[in-house]
Amino acid sequence: MIAAGPERYRGLRALDAVEFTAARILPVLTVHDRLSRLVLHPTCSAIQLGLLDPLRRIAEAVADDVIVPDEWGCCGFAGDRGMLHPELTASATASQARELAGVDADAHASCDRTCELGMSRATGCDYEHVLEVLERLTRLTDSIPTPRGSELADLHSGAKRAPVAVRRAACTCPGRTTSAIR
Repeated sequence: MIAAGPERYRGLRALDAVEFTAARILPVLTVHDRLSRLVLHPTCSAIQLGLLDPLRRIAEAVADDVIVPDEWGCCGFAGDRGMLHPELTASATASQARELAGVDADAHASCDRTCELGMSRATGCDYEHVLEVLERLTRLTDSIPTPRGSELADLHSGAKRAPVAVRRAACTCPGRTTSAIR
């Protein structure tokens, strides 16, 4: 669309947030705390866009050990199809879930929300966007965390909040007690 648009926009290049972060932001960030192990689920769209290397660079910046399962493949969520037909995702992720059953990890990440939902369902572990993991591990411990829900109303009303430290919480995977930064 950009190439076919007005002349002044033809030199623009649209970047995915993962690619932009790996190229422009990651080099100037300080990781304040590292994970021992991170399980990474690349997505079909990330592979199509050539984002595996930037995705892996971000993961390696925050974790000593990054695991991309040998049985990695499409999670089958397919936009909203996994919500309407969970058996698609269950079938598509069965071998990956079996492979990850014995893996003890501090965090599980991907780069697409519906894939994160599908992998969370398949493994019983909470998957989150790799950029959320990066943000959390580069945040200064005396900074205010990202506001959610009713906290936004407090911010808009001018209410002051005390700084909150980054918290450690147990990994949510079934039968695991590994601490993860939350």
